[in-house]
Amino acid sequence: MTAAVELLREINDIFQAAAKGDAARVLSAMEDERWHIVQAALHAVRQHPRAQYAPAIVKALARQETLDLYGQKDEVNWPAGVPACGPVERVADIPKHILETWKCRWRVKQAACHALGAIGQACGRGAVAREAVERMCKYVHGRVDDYQVRAAACQALGQIGDPAAQAALEIGAADEEFCTKTEAQMALAKLKQTC
Repeated sequence: MTAAVELLREINDIFQAAAKGDAARVLSAMEDERWHIVQAALHAVRQHPRAQYAPAIVKALARQETLDLYGQKDEVNWPAGVPACGPVERVADIPKHILETWKCRWRVKQAACHALGAIGQACGRGAVAREAVERMCKYVHGRVDDYQVRAAACQALGQIGDPAAQAALEIGAADEEFCTKTEAQMALAKLKQTC
């Protein structure tokens, strides 16, 4: 059996565990070293939100923040100004661990934001710790993360409905990037309805 098939079976197992309420299996997957497995667990939580998952999601976000998801360009010795993906002929020269890091770059944070949003929507804003809200606010107005993370954070903050997110969402509503701006505007409208 190939590694890809094994990975797909493991991901399927995580989704089944979440559907059955097997929190131990889902929480274990969130602590896995492989980003594919963590991302799968977060997507499973989005489909089957439970308040008990929120602290583990915050830990997964904290782990992501310790990774150098954007700085490996120096390690492959690309000249300044070369796009992150670089010329195709050079991609074969990039070490595998760097390619994996680039694949992971925004995916886990985006999935975590969506999962926290689903928990907030299903279980109420009290189910999502203030620390999670503060992290997502940082993603909205920070320029470190890709737009997928910023937009997902805006959407999640709207779903959670914590008034503490208003200032960050106002910054997001003025963002030049369309998805972030739109999600922030929709989130602000939700906040005004709930607060």
